[in-house]
Amino acid sequence: MQLSRLFKGTFIYGLGQILSRVVTFFLLPLYTAYLTPEDYGVFGSLAIIGMMMNGLFTLGFGGSLGRKYWTLTDEQERGALIWTSFAVLIINVSFWNTLAFIFSKTLSIALFNVPDYHNYVFLTFFGTSLSASIYPLLTYFRIKEKAVLAISIYMNEVLLAVLGTVYFVVVREKGVEGLVLAGVIAQCCSFILTLGLAVKMIPRGFHLKYLPELFEVGYPFIFGLFGYFLLQSSSRYLLHWFVDLNAVGLFCIGIYFSRPIEMAVSSFITAWPPFFTSYLHRQEEAKILFGKVFSYYLMGMSVLIVPLFTLAKGITHTMLHPSFYETWNIIGILGLAQSLWGAYIISAAPFLFFKKSLWQVTIELAAGGVCIGANLLLIPLFGKEGAALSTLIGFFAVLGLSLCISRRLLPIQYEKMRIAKILAGFVTVVTLSFIPLELGLNSMAIMGALTGLYYLYLWSVGLTTDEKQVLWIGLKARLRNKTYETVNS
Repeated sequence: MQLSRLFKGTFIYGLGQILSRVVTFFLLPLYTAYLTPEDYGVFGSLAIIGMMMNGLFTLGFGGSLGRKYWTLTDEQERGALIWTSFAVLIINVSFWNTLAFIFSKTLSIALFNVPDYHNYVFLTFFGTSLSASIYPLLTYFRIKEKAVLAISIYMNEVLLAVLGTVYFVVVREKGVEGLVLAGVIAQCCSFILTLGLAVKMIPRGFHLKYLPELFEVGYPFIFGLFGYFLLQSSSRYLLHWFVDLNAVGLFCIGIYFSRPIEMAVSSFITAWPPFFTSYLHRQEEAKILFGKVFSYYLMGMSVLIVPLFTLAKGITHTMLHPSFYETWNIIGILGLAQSLWGAYIISAAPFLFFKKSLWQVTIELAAGGVCIGANLLLIPLFGKEGAALSTLIGFFAVLGLSLCISRRLLPIQYEKMRIAKILAGFVTVVTLSFIPLELGLNSMAIMGALTGLYYLYLWSVGLTTDEKQVLWIGLKARLRNKTYETVNS
């Protein structure tokens, strides 16, 4: 029962993201017919802006807002906390947008070595700031476990972006400009919708007394998010520096195919804060429970990641224009890298429990430095493959450092033997997936069988007898309910 709340939230957030990505996934052949690798390189470079500015836009409230919320008991005060945070962020992003408008050409030169993309830079900046400013409102919905509402808002934005992309890129043939315009329009609509719902649902108030603690706990996360920015974006920036925008475009398509992992991670870390902060004063329970969550997370991620290694070549050659074929060998690596962030978030819970956010920030910045160093070494040698490996190394660094240091605060009881068995099978399958086979039905069948064997292995050694029984009982109950609903309808 303790974990069901976390699993339910993760499932709802994940389902919404999966539905949205299914639409965009099947439109990918259409997009790659109208966009070149260089177009994707430009768009991927623009995405760096959002990652770079997220900490400054949100002022680190992502690390402090939830914690402060649970120290309040009066609903009116909780509402005032949310609206105060929102008002501060609106003022903050207005300041940064003014600077972006003034220095848009300078930013374009910094990203692309030419001022030609300054309009795209400002529009990307503006759209990202709108999404960041509504973070407190969405946090309230999530804390209240209104996952369906939060996902509906997200789905609305994604579908508007898809429709806009089809119109501007396919119908109007505006290329990168179309991608940018579609995204900004969708973000504007999402901002208006979220604000309208929040006005109706969140008790209104404003108290400056909340700000000192929000800033005290949150400000280190501003710098920590720079560490995340380095992990996520330094590879594509340095790839542009050492190679060209075509290589960046191929790298970004590899990231796109690894999006199922990013979606799963995003769903989990969206559901995680309301869950783990509720154990703020039950730390003995948390030591055991968080260790189990870590094991279940690794199993779930491995189920999703293995096909990115075994089936990537066949899928990319089936779906993409030939100019994008050479992305298949980095998809699994990038997916694995993304998955490690969720494992890190679990291991980092003690930092927030004990207000040691500066420790967490130091870890993230250090891992970002490791990622940059790996990029400087590997990109000149291996190009986009070197960039993918460097990203993976950086994420391994942040997880490893967190596991070593956070245990000093709260010694989470990780299930070492179970984790070792999961990873042993995973490494074996990943290694076998790179065996050079001629692409065809036979090779696809072999890789499909390899994937199935790993799933059987995971079921056999990854779950206890009691856990298997619980899963079977839950599955049978769901099937009976489905049958009952079908008969009665």
